[in-house]
Amino acid sequence: MVEEAFMRKFLVLFFLPFLVFAACRANPETAIRIWTESLTTIYNMFPIRIAGVPIAPFHLPDYNDVSSPICICMEGSPPIPRIGITVSLWEPIAFVETVKDPFCFPSLGVQLNLAGRFKVNSSQKAKAKSDVQTYTTYDAHWVKAHPFAWLNILLDFVCLEFSGLDIAYMTELDPLWHNDIWASILNPEALLVANPLAQLACIADSVAVNTADFPLDFLWWCQGSWGSSYPLTKHNQATNMLAASGAIVGHLIMKLHRQLLLWGSVGHDALCGMYPLPLWIKSQYNLYPLYPFLFPKRFSIGRTNLLWGYGMNTPFINTGNMVWQIYRKRDCCAF
Repeated sequence: MVEEAFMRKFLVLFFLPFLVFAACRANPETAIRIWTESLTTIYNMFPIRIAGVPIAPFHLPDYNDVSSPICICMEGSPPIPRIGITVSLWEPIAFVETVKDPFCFPSLGVQLNLAGRFKVNSSQKAKAKSDVQTYTTYDAHWVKAHPFAWLNILLDFVCLEFSGLDIAYMTELDPLWHNDIWASILNPEALLVANPLAQLACIADSVAVNTADFPLDFLWWCQGSWGSSYPLTKHNQATNMLAASGAIVGHLIMKLHRQLLLWGSVGHDALCGMYPLPLWIKSQYNLYPLYPFLFPKRFSIGRTNLLWGYGMNTPFINTGNMVWQIYRKRDCCAF
């Protein structure tokens, strides 16, 4: 009995490190793969519209919300009007990692052993108090990543934002991410749409994003086929791992807008510079899954995984830690 107990402990201690890293799978090889795929799929920035004329559309989803080909911005002090032409493109601005293992960074190839110190539990499926519905929980990281800066191209293009690699947000360190009640401090308007009628309206959003490529922005509380935008926490009620991960990306984007860490970049108001936007515009963003599986092109928030997720729920390959590239629609006035 003593030998059996000793052997059991030995096997647990021996295999535990391998089990932890097998779940996270964050290593240099993973990071190189993610960054390489980000660079080789840069065609998702198209189409570029110059004076309203699309260039190289590649059959990628796009819309034109700036009617005039000419724009005027006030520059300098004292302000002097400068005339330019309108330009729009889909700019890759960040990776979002949705992880079931806290402090797992696939895009950086590391996992930090900090979960115990910060009292963060592994994300999982759990039953709600009603014992009727289940919810899935994830942590998420916003990693600033600009492929144009890595390639050293278009660096003098006025319409692009450039910054170094930066872990700009980690939900493991955000107490509001882990508590639905505390999160309501940031979004008290969630009470207005916490009713069956408002949620029924999300059917229209789902139909729009799956048939016309873009969601209905006036239904800000909906994420198409992925459920509700609220709460702005790690909880969501998506029916599968892919939809749950996509919904968490949407939660994080909306949360960063509410905290004014992300700004508006579309429409006439954005031609001379981005503007504060505490209530997100869903159609401003497209998502592109980079890891552990690729999809040929970017798509809008809320698009059903029946159209893009075939084969991506493979056991032991998709362990629940996913990396998405975020594409942001950018309208600007180029001089």
